[in-house]
Formats: sequence, C-alpha cells, structure tokens
Amino acid sequence: MSNAAYNNGTHPGIDLEKLPGQSTSPDNNTTPETGSTMDEVHLSPSHEDSEPRRKVTGFRWILVCVAIFSGNILYGLDTTIAADIQAAVSETYSNVTQLGWLGVGFCLGSTVTILPLGKAYARFDNKWVFIGCLTMFAAGSALCGGAPNMDAMIVGRVWAGAGGAGVYLGCDTFPVPFHPKLTFSKGL
Repeated sequence: MSNAAYNNGTHPGIDLEKLPGQSTSPDNNTTPETGSTMDEVHLSPSHEDSEPRRKVTGFRWILVCVAIFSGNILYGLDTTIAADIQAAVSETYSNVTQLGWLGVGFCLGSTVTILPLGKAYARFDNKWVFIGCLTMFAAGSALCGGAPNMDAMIVGRVWAGAGGAGVYLGCDTFPVPFHPKLTFSKGL
C-alpha cells in the first residue's frame, strides 16, 4: 500500500463517507437517529467551539477582582503583622510571657477552621459563607484593636484567624469560568 493513499485521506476497504452509526438514506440525505440532514449535524451550534461568557463584566468585574485580591492581601498582612506589633503590645500590657501567642493564635485559628470551612464552601452558598467569614475576621480584628488585656488580644487573634481562613479560602476557590486569557489572574 502506498503512502499516497494515506496522505489524501483514503484507506482501502473503508468508506469514509459512510461512518458507523451515521448511515444516510440516499433519497433525502438524513440520518436515521436524528432525522436531520448531514449538513445540519455538522453546522449545528452545539458542535461549534464557543467561548463561555461571564455574567459579570466591565467595572463590576474589576470590583470583584479588587475584592478578591484585597482579601488575600489582608489575610497575608494579618498573618505577619504580629512580628511588627510585639514590642508595642508587650509595652502596653506589660506581659511578655504570652507574647508568643499573638503570632501563633492567628495561625491556630486558621488551621483549626480550614477543613470545616472548606466543607461549608462546598455545601452552602459561597457568598454567604464568605460574608460570614469576613464578618468574623473584622470582629476579631476589632476585638484586637480594643482589647483591654493580653488575653482578649489573643482571643481576638484566634477569632480573626478563623475568619481570615474563610476569607482566604473563599478568595482562592472563587468560581471563575476557565478562559485561557484570564489564567494569569490567580498568579498575580
């Protein structure tokens, strides 16, 4: 057999015009399975590759992206802020023995709640879980800001860590339809 037979799309013994499951009746050129003509089968919109359209576009899309990115920045900032405030906190509360709990408290709250929050994001409406976690994060941060003693500061850090884990998880699992031109946005 020559290579020319393969190059022009023909193969001995196989009729490419009549594929299995798509036999056509010679009088009307329709397929028995669908009743549609062969031209309709190949030109129907379901067979075309179309790009998915986003529901949120323009300025609203920019606001969504800014909200997601700022959620990640706030979580990272609150994770590392304990190193900068340790001197002021130990001076204000005159308590050096519990100073290590300021950094560990946030990570402890995040670690304990990350699995239940992942399950909550899978089962419930993402918007309301995210809003609840954002409220917990803000309330924990407010408690830290108005803490009368070191124990209240530690409780606020743990509470903010629990809410911050939900904010971070919600920002990272935000459902965005795949688009090849937008795949870089998570890496920024």
